[in-house]
Amino acid sequence: SSSVFICLLQAFCAVAWCTQLCLAERNSAKKKADENAENARNAAKEAAEKELEAIRLRVVAETGQKILTAIRERPAVRGALILAIGLAFLQQASGINAIFYYAPEIFQEVKLGTDDSRKYLVAGLGLVNFLATFIAIFMVDRVGRRPLLLVGTALMIVAEIGVAIAALFLGSEPGSLSGSSLIIVLGLVLSIVAFAFSLGPLVWL
Repeated sequence: SSSVFICLLQAFCAVAWCTQLCLAERNSAKKKADENAENARNAAKEAAEKELEAIRLRVVAETGQKILTAIRERPAVRGALILAIGLAFLQQASGINAIFYYAPEIFQEVKLGTDDSRKYLVAGLGLVNFLATFIAIFMVDRVGRRPLLLVGTALMIVAEIGVAIAALFLGSEPGSLSGSSLIIVLGLVLSIVAFAFSLGPLVWL
């Protein structure tokens, strides 16, 4: 009986040892797998960061990191900036704001309309401005921005010079609506139309 007990004890010990060994190997394999997964994640993260850094450096090398450096070192960028500022200044210096702001007083000086009807005349100028903008919408892709800007600016110069000259003879002609008055009104309308298809919209396109 003692021999049977010893055999059973040895078998139990062997099974327990094998079980412990299997558990230890399983824990070791799981730990190693977790370490490999963590290393893979870290490697992927480092590779992604390196790729992003390479892209950033390539973009910096191609476009320049600072706008002042690009303006100083690239004549094309400097010329485009000067042109944009010049067009914006020319838009404000064209006198279009003064035309709309002082339109009631101008109509009063040229004896066009009554005090109640002049607000409708000013609204008509706004409608002319709106409708003339469609000229730029339909023509900009056909003829280009530069011809529209040149033609519109030239027309505004001619129209406003004509208005200034006609204003010199405004008080010397008899009648409620003299020839000078008609020239002033037509000059204002022409100036608004020219602005609406040139300096008005094209500066922002």
